[in-house]
Amino acid sequence: MMVGAPALAALAALRSGAGLAHIGAPAPILAAVLNAALSATGTPLPTDDAGRVVPHLAAPALDKITSTANCLVIGPGMGIDAGGEALVVRALAQSDCPVVLDADGLNHLCRVTEAHLDLTAPTIMTPHPGEFRRLADAFGISVEVGAPGVAAAALARRLGCIVVLKGAVTAVSDGHDTWMQDRPNPALATGGSGDVLAGVIAAIAAQFHPRGPQLPGVTVPGSLSLIACACLGVRIHAAAADAWCEAKDSRSGMLAVDLTELLPEAMGRLRTIG
Repeated sequence: MMVGAPALAALAALRSGAGLAHIGAPAPILAAVLNAALSATGTPLPTDDAGRVVPHLAAPALDKITSTANCLVIGPGMGIDAGGEALVVRALAQSDCPVVLDADGLNHLCRVTEAHLDLTAPTIMTPHPGEFRRLADAFGISVEVGAPGVAAAALARRLGCIVVLKGAVTAVSDGHDTWMQDRPNPALATGGSGDVLAGVIAAIAAQFHPRGPQLPGVTVPGSLSLIACACLGVRIHAAAADAWCEAKDSRSGMLAVDLTELLPEAMGRLRTIG
């Protein structure tokens, strides 16, 4: 597992209004992850002698985290192994806590046979074009990623989730309604930007999307639909990058950690303009 990715997601969530970010990471590296995200807390995931997460021991740890979380981010820095796959399957099988599935969480999903896939969690998937192609191949979707709105809608319909297809033009779709962020910013090509986006979306969902199954036609006052949370997260993420470019008079050189520090300002701007 990589240290930086979960730390960036946690920092982004905190900067986007989450009151607490809790990181589950393999026991041998948890201290390093928390050292990179000092305001977060953590749970060690049990590992074997090789440092790999033990599937049957990690599941109860994830259940404990899920029981008190308002949103889960699964995938940043996870790596590909049996422990990671077990965590993805476990997270998607519960129905109370929204899930943002990103990075290696998506790669694990490609490896899960449909016979073992129980996708009941309210889920937002955030693939970049390469991850989308792997998902499309795995689930028999014949659509070109060059038409992001069509592609995002096709995957959303196939899996019954929200899809945020990242790129120069980002498409957000629930399979019926599709929204496009058509303001390309090359600064967002920086490594770790996707981890930041996952954290932002999770923070918005944690604050504004109620836990538990939603009754048809019943709206909790002040709440947002899952697709609205995803769209707002994308807007905040883009606004933070725009603010950095304006301040530096440049569209290159931004680091992902720079992006996290500008998230509160971006949220303030969006509150002003609506």
